[in-house]
Amino acid sequence: MRLNDLLQAANLIQIPLTHPVGNQFVQAIKTDSRTIEPFDVFVSIPCPTAIDYIETALDKGCRVFVVESELADHPLFQEYGVLVVTHANPRLALTQLAAAFYHGAPSTCVAVTGTNGKTSTVHYVRQFWEHAHRLCASVGTLGLTLNHFYTHGKEADHNISHTDPTAPYASLLNGASLTTLDSLRLHQLMQELRKNDIDYLAFEASSHGLDQYRIHGVSLKAAAFTNLTQDHMDYHQTMQDYFKAKTRLFTEVLPEGAIAIINDDTPYSKQLYDICHMRNQIIWRFSRQPNSSAELLAMNCRVDGQSQIIDLTIHGKYFSDIRLNVTGDFQIENVLAALGLALASGLSIEECLSTFPLLHPANGRLEHVATYNNAHFYVDYAHTPDALEKAIINLRPFVTSRLWVVFGCGGNRDTTKRPLMGKIAATHADVCIITDDNPRFEEPELIRRSILEACPDGIEIPNRRDAIAYAIHKAKPGDVVLIAGKGHERGQTIGNTTFPFDDHEEILKAVTL
Repeated sequence: MRLNDLLQAANLIQIPLTHPVGNQFVQAIKTDSRTIEPFDVFVSIPCPTAIDYIETALDKGCRVFVVESELADHPLFQEYGVLVVTHANPRLALTQLAAAFYHGAPSTCVAVTGTNGKTSTVHYVRQFWEHAHRLCASVGTLGLTLNHFYTHGKEADHNISHTDPTAPYASLLNGASLTTLDSLRLHQLMQELRKNDIDYLAFEASSHGLDQYRIHGVSLKAAAFTNLTQDHMDYHQTMQDYFKAKTRLFTEVLPEGAIAIINDDTPYSKQLYDICHMRNQIIWRFSRQPNSSAELLAMNCRVDGQSQIIDLTIHGKYFSDIRLNVTGDFQIENVLAALGLALASGLSIEECLSTFPLLHPANGRLEHVATYNNAHFYVDYAHTPDALEKAIINLRPFVTSRLWVVFGCGGNRDTTKRPLMGKIAATHADVCIITDDNPRFEEPELIRRSILEACPDGIEIPNRRDAIAYAIHKAKPGDVVLIAGKGHERGQTIGNTTFPFDDHEEILKAVTL
């Protein structure tokens, strides 16, 4: 794409440039000056060392820069005679450039924001599409997941094929560990998905991603809000700042007149309704309150073994005895949010209802891993106070004896969560084992001590492998054991090294000893 065409498509200029580089073809858009090449466009993200990065890019031959307005007249640019495009918000400019450069995307995109439930919700949306024979994908904390049953419109035997369907996208995801990809990777991924006939995409919209304009420029059919509880206070400072970042999905990304699916059972719903009304968005509420008038309502939840039976009201239509083979009352909220997104994307109620019994939880989201000695063992990603409390409380109906929880807290993260999570475990669980999570650069003993101050009867077992094995071999028939905090993660970070570690594998190893 020629530079003039790119800048106009990204709304960074109104008329073609007269500068000599205006008709040159752009090779790539970069934010890393170490990888810059002469025909790249370098977007300078504001930071204290921005000039150093710009100088590196200049030395490597870059001649097109997008910078914040204050840098427009910097002597370096005059010395090299380069083209400088100014923008009040270079992060937003980056997203606009990415959307224009990597044009083409799945025609039906939906996004989910909230503290807890994002991963499960996009996972369930993809399953609704999958079982309705749509070519689809989801992307977020668990990486990229493509639909398992259909490839290019032809049914595939997923039990025979061992080829990783995400392999063609590996270079885009390599090294990415963010819930929401950076804008360059996200738009390039969407372009590649569309080239491979993937027409439905669900992705997680984290507060960091929204605050940093990573998903601006994505055309959304619908968006969902799950909940808001304490998390990321090391980044946002206050809950109001955190909420404001989340609302950007509805104020700046979701188009006017589009469908907003909102959890009616959260304290923040009223504020979000007001925001959506101002943008003429169509609001679909979901709720588990029996007297609610929400458009998507789940009632009369009954436990049946490790499954649940619910009744549903969907836009005024009543459906009884719907089976969900997932554990936990809060998972019903995630399924309702996903149901709303599936319906908003064009699926029929009948298509969705037929999928309910086939839904299965996302990896590490209140996932039943094993049964040993008639005790049940679950893994969950719960690493916030609210998520831990919900996980424990939601497992209680499935317990006929004792409820165990094995958990720790991450190092170099919000320290105020630690005593809160200790108190929650002490209040709601029968047996608490305090172990290490990802201590990173903190002293693990100090992290555990902060938890134990609020959980004085907790059993301290520093080594996580030993803690899991202890719970498995001490659990008795009727017990339920929750291994919390790491969920899908396959490593444990100590210092600057991440060692292989998977809660699932440790459970399965322990039950075979």
